Amino acid sequence: MPPPAWRYALASVLLMVAGVAFSLILKRLAGDEEISVPVALPVMAGAILYYGVREGGLRPLGFTADHLLRDACVGALTFAPTIVAFLLIDAAFSGLLARAVERPGSVSWTLLRGLRPPWNWVAQAAYSLTLLAPAEEVVFRGLLQGRLQGAVGPLAAILIQSAVFGLAHGVPAALSCDRAPALGYFLLGFSGGVILGSAFYLTGNSIVAPWIGHALADSPIAILVLVAAGRLPRDMLRTTAKGAIS
Repeated sequence: MPPPAWRYALASVLLMVAGVAFSLILKRLAGDEEISVPVALPVMAGAILYYGVREGGLRPLGFTADHLLRDACVGALTFAPTIVAFLLIDAAFSGLLARAVERPGSVSWTLLRGLRPPWNWVAQAAYSLTLLAPAEEVVFRGLLQGRLQGAVGPLAAILIQSAVFGLAHGVPAALSCDRAPALGYFLLGFSGGVILGSAFYLTGNSIVAPWIGHALADSPIAILVLVAAGRLPRDMLRTTAKGAIS
C-alpha cells in the first residue's frame, strides 16, 4: 500500500529545503566564487511531488525495491566501464579530466578544498550519493529515458537521453571559459549516459542501479583511481589533504 500523499509532498518540500541549505553552505565555503548548483534537484523534488501525489507512488520514476541488492550490484559494476570510458576520452582530450574536476564553480571541488580532511572527502561522497546522483538519475533516466522507452524503444531511448545528458555537460562548457574541451565534456556525459541508461534498462527501469553507478563515478573513489592511473595530477591529493582554504 503506497504511503499517503502528504508524505510525498513533505519529501518534496524537504528536498527543496535541503537544496537551499546546501546552497548556503556552498556559498560560505566558496567565498566570492560563484557556484552552480545542479538544477536537477528542484526537478526531482517536483517529480516526486507530482508522481507521489497524483499517481500514488514513485515507481514511474524507477523507485522500486523489488531487487534492491541486485540493482545496487549492477550499479557498482558500471564503475569499471565508466572509468575506462573516462580514460579513453581523457587520452583524446589531454588534461580534460583535470579541468573538469578543478573547473571554477564546481560543487565537488569546492567541497574537497573547502573542508578539512577527511571531512572534505566524506562530504563529496555524501553529495554524490544523496543529492547529485539521485537528482540527475531521476531527470535523465527515470523521467526522460523511462518515458521514451515506451515511445521509441529502449535503444533509441538510451541514445537520446545520452545525447541530452552529454549536452547538459557540454553546453555549459561551451558557454564558459572552457569552450575548447566542450566536445570532451559532451562525450563524458554521453558515454556515462549510455552506461547508466543501459543499467537502468537491464534492471527493469530501476533507478537504483544508475544511482549507485553515478554516485561512484562522481565520488572520491573515482578521483583516487584516476590519480593512480595518471590521468589526474597527484598534486590534487596533496591539495585536498592540506585542509580548508582560507
